This record gives sequence, C-alpha cells and structure tokens, in this order.
Amino acid sequence: MPEQQPKTLIQRLFPYFPVLSAAAQQRLAHQITDTNLLRFRRLVPVMITAHLLTVSIYLPSVLRDTATLGQRTQAVVHTVLCGLILAAWLFARRLQQASVSAKSMFCFMTTVGYLLGASVASGSDVGAGNSPVTYMLVSFSSGLVVLLPTTQSVVAALIGVSAMVAAIGHFVPEMDRAMSVSADVLGFCVVGWGIGRIRYLQEMQSFLLTQQLSERQAELAEAFSQQRRALAQLERAKVELERLVEYDGLTGAASRRKLFSVGQNWQGALVLIDIDFFKNVNDIHGHDAGDLVLIELVRRLSAAAPSDSCVARLGGEEFVVLLPLTEISPVHAAAEALREVVAATPIATARGPLEVTVSIGWAPIEGQGVPALEAALLVADEGLYSAKRAGRNRIGPSPYLRQRRASASYKAEAT
Repeated sequence: MPEQQPKTLIQRLFPYFPVLSAAAQQRLAHQITDTNLLRFRRLVPVMITAHLLTVSIYLPSVLRDTATLGQRTQAVVHTVLCGLILAAWLFARRLQQASVSAKSMFCFMTTVGYLLGASVASGSDVGAGNSPVTYMLVSFSSGLVVLLPTTQSVVAALIGVSAMVAAIGHFVPEMDRAMSVSADVLGFCVVGWGIGRIRYLQEMQSFLLTQQLSERQAELAEAFSQQRRALAQLERAKVELERLVEYDGLTGAASRRKLFSVGQNWQGALVLIDIDFFKNVNDIHGHDAGDLVLIELVRRLSAAAPSDSCVARLGGEEFVVLLPLTEISPVHAAAEALREVVAATPIATARGPLEVTVSIGWAPIEGQGVPALEAALLVADEGLYSAKRAGRNRIGPSPYLRQRRASASYKAEAT
C-alpha cells in the first residue's frame, strides 16, 4: 500500500477521499495528465466540428447583416473557440516530454478558457431569451473529460461561475431573470464539479487498485525469486553433500562409499595401497605434513593409473585403485608403476622433503556385487601385509597367484 500521510482539510470533509503519499500523488498526477492530453487530442475533431456547425447556423444571418447582437456574439465566440481549440491541440503535441506540472497547468488553462468562452456564448443565449445550454454542456463535459485536482477544479468552477454571472448581468437587463438564470448556472456548476470529482475519485481508485496489484505482483515475483534462490541453494547443497559423500574432502579421491558403489560392478582388478610408516610422518613432522603426503599421493596415483581407473581412499593411509585390467601381467605391471611413481620423488612439505614409499597388494575382482569386491579386498590385504613383512616398498605376492599355481599343479598331476 502507498505510504499514508496526515489528512488535509478536504480529506477530513470528504472521508472517502483517498490519502496518498507525495510519491504516489506524483505518479497519479502523471497518469491523469497523460490521460487528459490523450482525451483532449481525441476529442478535438468533435469539438471543432460542433463549434463550426454552430457558426454555420449563425453565419448566413451575419453575412446578410440581419443577425442580432446575440447571434453575432455566438458566431464570434464559437469561431474564437475553434481557433483556441486548434491552437491548444497544436500546443498539446509539444507536451509529450514536458513535466507533470506543465501538463497539469495546460489542462487547467484549457478548461478555464473553454468555460470562459462558454460563459460568453451562454450569456448571449440568455440575453436572446434562450437557456444557458452551452455552459451547461461545457460544464458537464469538462467534468467528464478533464480530470483536475481538487484545488484546480474549485478554482476553474469559481472562474466559470463568475464569468457566467458577469455575462448574464451584461446580456440580461432584468434583475429577476438574471438572478433566476444565475441560480440555474450555479446548479449546473455544482453538478459539473461533482461529476468531475466523481470521475477524479474513480481515477484515484483505479490508480490505487493498480498500485496494489503491482505491489502484489512485485511481492509474488520476489517470493518466487526467493523460492528459486532457495531451490538453487538447496540444489547446490545437495550437490555438495553428494560430493562430500562420494569424494574424500582432503584428497579428492573417491570415498569408501563411492568405492563400493563403483567396485561392485567393476570388471578388472583392484590394487590395495598402504603408506609405509605413515604414523611416523604425523608424529615427527606433524599432521599438516601428513595431509600434504596424502594429497600428493592421490595426485601421483591418479596421474600414473590408466585413464579408466578409479582412485579411492579406503580409510586412513589406505587407498584402492580399481584397474580396468583382467590379465595378471598388466595388473602387476600397473601396480609396480604406481609404487614407483610414489617412491621416485620426495614429497615437499613445510619441514622439508619426505621420502615416501608404499606397500601394495592386488587381486582380481571375480564376479559381481559387494561380496565379490570384499573378497578381492581380503585377498589384496593378505598380499599387502606380505609386502609389509617382507620389508615394505614392494608388491606382496598375491594369494591369487598361489591359488592359480596350486590349481595348475593339481591339474598337471591329475593328468
């Protein structure tokens, strides 16, 4: 809703008069002045046609010099009004980019000028024994067509009434008739002013409804925007949560969960890697150095492993590399390459370079599902600890190979 301000005297006298803030009044004035100019430009042909028809009625008598003073006055006034309307129409075309106050003043002056002309024309009509129908029509049409603020409408009505009373006093010598007609004119003026006020209040009500609708639309748009932002944040949080669940936060390697998700359908072999004497790294050089070792280890393993491999952190200093290899010799060669890439170059830390080695065990993944992966991990773990017992920094003999050799020997003896 527009900001409320203390009520003025007019708003206290008229309780249904909407109270608007200064900014809202400015927007309303802009809207009303544009509406007035648009209506004026559209009605100009009708107004000029009506006045020219009136002039055409009196023109033959004026040309034959048989017209009365009232008829001459009517012809002159309507001709002048035609010229004024045409001039105002030309001037209105230049007001497209003018200020609101300039447009409002133009509408006010046009209304006052039209009322003055109607006063003279109606005064001459009354002097000729007719009714002030011209002023009545102009008063009503002004209230219907031109929307003026309260102050301007009151001033225009007072000027119109004063001019009409003066014209009646000039053209009507009988006091009683002049008073009677003046009373009628005052009634016409009040009715015309009331029509103008009703139209103005309707315009204000429409403006307020439009403002409220715009504000509600803006609130809905903001609510939708906040909802979209919340959904986007939720989606980012979901992606981040999935990343944290599926990838190790320190090294960027796949997590244990990701390992089992991928490994249960993996066709190939796994290499189990454990850092030698990693506890000493943390105890002697600090956990910061230990973190650097873990990060650099994953970087080297990822660079040395085949492109379709998966490097995962099983836990602590243990890592698993899933290899897309099924033959024994390529798997062993790939495992040896991983060991060499780790031992080849010391890892730089804040306390100096550290020489890091790893012990490795490996096994093929035979079958599908988590049990097959767990069985391969057990076999690789046995080979890993064989490497530890043999002195570390090596690939342990795989129990899988012993099983294969034992199976081959049995078959040879059987044959």
